[in-house]
Amino acid sequence: MQVAPLKVVEFSKYALMYIKAVLLVLGFILILMFLFHMSLVLIQNYLKSRKLKNESDSIVLVEKFLKGEADIESFKKSGLSKNVIKKVIASFGETQIEEKRAALRALYKELGFFVEDVRAFYSYFWWKAVLAIERISMLKDIDAEYFLLPLLESLNIEIKFSALKALFEIGSRKADEQLNIFFGDKRRWVYRYFVNKLCGVKISYSLLAGMACSENVDVRRASVVLLRGCKSPESVLILKSLLSDSNRYIRIDAVRSLVAMDDFKSAEALEMAISDADLSVRIELAKKAGISGSQYLYGVLEKLLRDEDQDVRYYAAFALKKCGSRGVEIISKYLSFEPQFIKFVN
Repeated sequence: MQVAPLKVVEFSKYALMYIKAVLLVLGFILILMFLFHMSLVLIQNYLKSRKLKNESDSIVLVEKFLKGEADIESFKKSGLSKNVIKKVIASFGETQIEEKRAALRALYKELGFFVEDVRAFYSYFWWKAVLAIERISMLKDIDAEYFLLPLLESLNIEIKFSALKALFEIGSRKADEQLNIFFGDKRRWVYRYFVNKLCGVKISYSLLAGMACSENVDVRRASVVLLRGCKSPESVLILKSLLSDSNRYIRIDAVRSLVAMDDFKSAEALEMAISDADLSVRIELAKKAGISGSQYLYGVLEKLLRDEDQDVRYYAAFALKKCGSRGVEIISKYLSFEPQFIKFVN
């Protein structure tokens, strides 16, 4: 009868040992996990610093090349990552004058990067093809036209639209006719995606003028957005005409494009939107003018302070307040007309 307590004590002793063993194992696992995590962090930091050094050394080398202080052999003997050099040369090509860009194109080809990019056009991984197309377009290499045109038949929409954008970037004369083919697609999402892809790309004025006269609303709307990349008096005239379009969304997009142009002529054209019958167009004008903060739009905003709709007047006052002391000075002149403007002045 006295053995039972001893068995309980003995069982408790073994249970305690078992718990200690489990805790030791768990502690050991946690230490290993911590060490593994720290190793990963150190490796990532090392790779990141190495990549940054590669990029900075590549930038220095390309700058020396443009100054005539380095040649193709300097790149071959540098020991730098080929992918990094390729990326840096392409990025430099986007910002240089044509004479230096031509030298970079020649270097790009001599190093074998042009051939590598053309091969990447047909990579199993579509994103590799897109990156290769973007590098070629940065260098504005017209020699790539022959290889880009077949990509317009690609089943991958990213590759297809990137190729067309690149054709415009490199100055291909065949880009315009291809654009018409693409806009023959009846699916609305194609217009939206396509316009986003080409926004900011310089497209010939004559082509966009034809699109602006189209009976298709989506084509007209696309022309409005694409005209932002063509800062010219002709573009302003087209956008001004579209401010009287029957579709309010086209008028709103025309307002956005004219505000983005940020010059005297575009501000003058926006006078039409001040008297637009649709409230949403006038509100959009006040909002975008405020975000722009352009001095050319002070007169437009001042006229909107006298708008018949209170919301338009408030958006205009808020926009002028963001323009600084000059904006506040304009608002102050209309305190008698709208006493509540006082909150925009203080």
